[in-house]
Amino acid sequence: MSEQVFAVINRAEEKREAVSALCSFVMQHYKIGEEKTFYLKLVLNELIDNSLRCQSGCSQVRTVAEIKLSPFTRGVNITISDSGAGFNPKETLKRLKEDIESCLECGRGLLLVREISRSMKFNKRGNRVSVDMKL
Repeated sequence: MSEQVFAVINRAEEKREAVSALCSFVMQHYKIGEEKTFYLKLVLNELIDNSLRCQSGCSQVRTVAEIKLSPFTRGVNITISDSGAGFNPKETLKRLKEDIESCLECGRGLLLVREISRSMKFNKRGNRVSVDMKL
């Protein structure tokens, strides 16, 4: 399986189509069951939502998230990047860990992704996240 790149523009139907295509692509190369497929969809949806939500708050232009899938032995790396201003992931994750109730409206997705994935890393600017999932 080679690296695959997808783009999502800020429309719900495009996000659904991209998540479906990404999951279909992964399922063609890995024999994963319903549980792993559910987690894959959850991670993709949460990360894409965060990317598009953060960008749309910054400007009125059409927002785009670039999604890359890269294989590794028995897993896949998901990298999602955008052109938004980003955020401070260390500060945000620390705040969420200290005050779990603060994530009722914002941040819950990051906590879920961190729990489901093998690793979750952000670039310094906070506008690109890379997640390793074991399949």
